[in-house]
Amino acid sequence: MMRLWIVFAGLNGLCAVGLGAWASHGMVDFPTAAALMKTGVQYQMWHALALIGVAWLSDDPGVPKGVIGVSGFCFLAGILLFCGSLYATATDGVSLFPMSAPAGGLLLMAGWVVLGIAGLMRR
Repeated sequence: MMRLWIVFAGLNGLCAVGLGAWASHGMVDFPTAAALMKTGVQYQMWHALALIGVAWLSDDPGVPKGVIGVSGFCFLAGILLFCGSLYATATDGVSLFPMSAPAGGLLLMAGWVVLGIAGLMRR
């Protein structure tokens, strides 16, 4: 599982850097949209780093695999919903769907809670 989480972390880091560059250079004439993009990029990058933590713990025999997997899933789904909603709003002016950003934010927070629980459960 470690390899898969590292792949997800790398893809999210790549997307965050690319979208950050686009927000900084390609959206100069749209400061409000660029600010939304930059917020999404910051959250995506931080959670790409969190996925590296998930990868590291997923290979630890003392951490229950199901628990750490839930944390990773929450991070991935949260990135898609929260950051995706910010990106969609910045580019199209329309969110992914109603309440997608708050739902994504809750999933990101849940990922951190479950990551902490995994740490507490570590033997």
